[in-house]
Amino acid sequence: MPVVKDNDPPPPRREAKSVPILSLNRVDEALDVFVERPEHDIHYKTLSWQFLALLMIAEIVSNGMLSLPSSLAVIGIVPAVILIVFLGIFGLFTAKLLIDFKLNHPSVHNMGDAGFILGGPLVREVLSLGTVIFAIAGTGSELLSGQQALSALSNNGLCSIYILLVFSFATLVIALPRTLGRLSWLGFLSVSLISLAGIVAMVGAGLNPTPSRSIRVTASTSFDQAFLAITNPVFSYAGHFMFFILISEMRHPEDAMKAAWCLQGFATMFYTVFAVVIYVNIGDNIASPAFLSLPPEWAKVSYGIALANFLIAGGLYSHTAAKLFFIRFFRHSRHMYNHTPLGCPHILVSNRHRGFTICFVIYADWWYAWCLTYFIGPQGVHRYVYITLKKSLQWVPIVGWGMQLFNFIFLARSWASDRVQLASQLSSLGKCAEEEDNPLCFLLYPEGTLVSQNTRPVSKKFADKMGIADLTNVLLPRSTGLHYSLRSLAPRIPELKLIDLTMMYPGIPPMGYGQDYYTLRSIFMNGIPPPRIHVHLKMFDVAADIPIGDMSTKPTLASSGVANGHTAEVEIPDQEKEVFETWLRELWQAKDDSMTRFYETGTFCPGTGISPVEIPLKLRHWREFLDAFCFFLPAGAGYLWGKIRQ
Repeated sequence: MPVVKDNDPPPPRREAKSVPILSLNRVDEALDVFVERPEHDIHYKTLSWQFLALLMIAEIVSNGMLSLPSSLAVIGIVPAVILIVFLGIFGLFTAKLLIDFKLNHPSVHNMGDAGFILGGPLVREVLSLGTVIFAIAGTGSELLSGQQALSALSNNGLCSIYILLVFSFATLVIALPRTLGRLSWLGFLSVSLISLAGIVAMVGAGLNPTPSRSIRVTASTSFDQAFLAITNPVFSYAGHFMFFILISEMRHPEDAMKAAWCLQGFATMFYTVFAVVIYVNIGDNIASPAFLSLPPEWAKVSYGIALANFLIAGGLYSHTAAKLFFIRFFRHSRHMYNHTPLGCPHILVSNRHRGFTICFVIYADWWYAWCLTYFIGPQGVHRYVYITLKKSLQWVPIVGWGMQLFNFIFLARSWASDRVQLASQLSSLGKCAEEEDNPLCFLLYPEGTLVSQNTRPVSKKFADKMGIADLTNVLLPRSTGLHYSLRSLAPRIPELKLIDLTMMYPGIPPMGYGQDYYTLRSIFMNGIPPPRIHVHLKMFDVAADIPIGDMSTKPTLASSGVANGHTAEVEIPDQEKEVFETWLRELWQAKDDSMTRFYETGTFCPGTGISPVEIPLKLRHWREFLDAFCFFLPAGAGYLWGKIRQ
């Protein structure tokens, strides 16, 4: 696969995205999980604290209460009641900790996100896996209760497997809505039904007490029996791992503590009263779940009322587990907020598959731009490339970790949330370039996204809003990030250059979209790469050729540096912004024209007599292949040594 460069003085152009080259680092942003904008089809932040409380109660106060009376039979009434009340108070305390953490870190959506802040990528994966496992176990518990309820209602006349399949399908349907706001009224129904079912069960137990029952205030038992009995109230309160996910969809997250008070107050009171009343009337022979100890008719009524709660609670568990994957793969992407094929109702297995699909079905221009740096001089510029990427890619397993290790820059494409991160990273980057004799290469995409059927109308809308002409082959660029980057780095790097790249792939028709022809999947998995890549280069001296503004009289980020751990930011005057924006837009217009010429003639520079330079895309030496896999050598040597010693 050769790369073809056309060197041409006129302004350049590039297909789908343009890539000016400089450099960057990475830092966490304080952007909320869900960004609410009028143009979004789907709005997540719809929950009031009242409905949040109902969802919490529906998810936590469910079939857990059915095992509590059996705990009283093992350790006695007094120790069990003390434990239930203590865990209720402790649950309120931990809820306070989680809510405060969420308010201080609005980007946290689940326990995995919190783990990333506290301990890095490894802790994030461990806590994310734990969250999913617990949610799956919680769903399984609700499915089992539903199966027992349907078996009791049918006098065990139906096949348990068929019952479980039917109940599982119904639970899946409950879990499908994209937002928790659509499940909020189901939370009200669930809480009403489980409360009524508990009351009916207590009335049934009171009207039909077990004769000669044995009731113990305290009881001595073996360690293993006591341990198992204590786990019942512990798991009855275990649902706080979902608080981050639930609070993320509140209109006013600062009211979340009100919902926590409602949850813990209701749960503690209801658990205590239900466990004591059922145990006092049934005695030590109480079964688990407790409904099975009631007379058949009372058990059927109680199970019949609670059945919908088991269904809704199971759906909520499944929804929260699937939502973790959904946000992980599509965070801050259009698929979260619009009705796209990838943003369809989220199912756990489907999301995992589609998440990796969106990871691979993307344009490969950044890859070829990176390869191009490999051929720039003998210094190995490719080792010092920093690429800006959309924030959602940071959360992709394996690939996202690698990009973080390379210190790629993850931006939300919102200047209000990105400016602090960009300022800090540019300051650090400029300082390193000034103090260390290393090359520096930063890939930035002013358009911010791919040219596609969805983004083309957005560019047109932006052009109409600004009162300017839209472009044909590329999107209109946004100047703020590039302007800010150049002003920040120029004082630190006097010889700073800006290289504008325009890439074209053969075989793509005018108005076609490159991602429909060549993707990372087609290149690396299907073995269908583009036969040639045409690259047009134009180099600018930042100080002399680009109107970044007057740098002599105004302090800049790069000259201000970082003081006391905080980055000093300086606003760019509006007049200088307008001048730079006009220059960038003219560059993009020239880029658009050069692409049109390429479609017509097959070259960027027709009639100029300039011959393209062909560069075979291959390693200079086979030994360089070992750079990517040298970490396997110690493991391989150890394996061979072990075989030799056997």
